[in-house]
Amino acid sequence: VNSDLANVDFERTRFGVLQSYASEGGTSMRARYEHQDLTQDISRVAEGGEKEHSILNLAQFGANRTMGNHNLTFDSDLQLLDRNDSTDRVNTLFSILRDSYRRGSNLSIENQVTFNRTALNQRDLDLTSSLAQLNSYGFWRPETTKPLLLNSTLLGQGLNTENDSSSSTITNFTGTVGGSYEWSPRILFTADAGVSRTDGESTGITTSYQRAGTTYTSDDKEKFGFHYNWFT
Repeated sequence: VNSDLANVDFERTRFGVLQSYASEGGTSMRARYEHQDLTQDISRVAEGGEKEHSILNLAQFGANRTMGNHNLTFDSDLQLLDRNDSTDRVNTLFSILRDSYRRGSNLSIENQVTFNRTALNQRDLDLTSSLAQLNSYGFWRPETTKPLLLNSTLLGQGLNTENDSSSSTITNFTGTVGGSYEWSPRILFTADAGVSRTDGESTGITTSYQRAGTTYTSDDKEKFGFHYNWFT
């Protein structure tokens, strides 16, 4: 491609393959690979510039499985970017595993684990960053018509960063529990509590909270053609 408008000449070659599979038992899988070869002439952009040549390899894999009340999903992407005319290189990996559990309309649990890793290699810098995270959420209510709802959440994170001369790790865990009860169509009781812990290389902090409240909502009223209510 020759572009006078962008003042850039480049040539790109792409090819790839995609394969998928699905069974009658509730399992599906898919895989994809793509290769890109890019040559860019920057001599018209920067004086004394030369051609830049980079190669991108992308691999993706995904799977899904349904087992009774459970639904499992896994996805992963791996990206490798290399500069042939230099030592620059960027590798990125992103993976996610998700589990969903539902039992009717009274119980639901969602769990998700993600991992993200980026490695940057340049002439004067080698940097690697890794992040792992857990997200969990669940709620439960009685199978009867009682207006009770209980819920809980959990968040866990770990971040590690490394370079040529140092490394650091930070972790955080946060958990909460709560609930609500509809005493009447106008009165709602709520309560929740949580705790969080953060740790660094040499420090750690723990925080917590507790909260309870009552909400009263008035009947709908009408005046001058407008409908309104109030709550406290």
